[in-house]
Amino acid sequence: ATHVLCLALEPSGSLLAGTESPGQVLRVEPEGGAFVLLDTRYDEIRTLRLQPDGSVIAVAVAGQANGTTSPATFPIPTTVSSAPSISVTTSVTAVVSTESRPSQSSGTGNNTSAAAEGAVYRIAPDGLWDQLWSSDTDAPYDAIMDATGALLVGTGPKGKIYRVINDPPRTILLGRAPAR
Repeated sequence: ATHVLCLALEPSGSLLAGTESPGQVLRVEPEGGAFVLLDTRYDEIRTLRLQPDGSVIAVAVAGQANGTTSPATFPIPTTVSSAPSISVTTSVTAVVSTESRPSQSSGTGNNTSAAAEGAVYRIAPDGLWDQLWSSDTDAPYDAIMDATGALLVGTGPKGKIYRVINDPPRTILLGRAPAR
């Protein structure tokens, strides 16, 4: 995997890791052995949420606007030098405008946002998993189960919040945030 994007510690002491490239959930046992719990078609596991019943909610998203990622390559030093290290600190200031702007075409070359697609999975304590929700227009960034057992999903790029109910199966748009 290129990156570990999220971690969760199970009561048993096992560590869960959500990865990028590929989008997998790994369980690392306290003794050090690791295995794949979930291997998705998506590029990233963005969030892991432990549930009171021992299950895990995993949020998966596509990595780039075209749905593919290119693996990052990093040079591996072959020699060790005694050069001094330099540390640089940067600060960033962002100005947020609430003005309405026309959306840009995806062919402008300026589109750096992630693809708007993804899914939410539940991994049972026995390792079996099922897909609870998916979308090809909204990328899930976080998800939780509410007190009634319904799934709440926070998405982008348009800041929507959904409630997913299973009996009967339906998805309800609860609201939209003015931010992305």
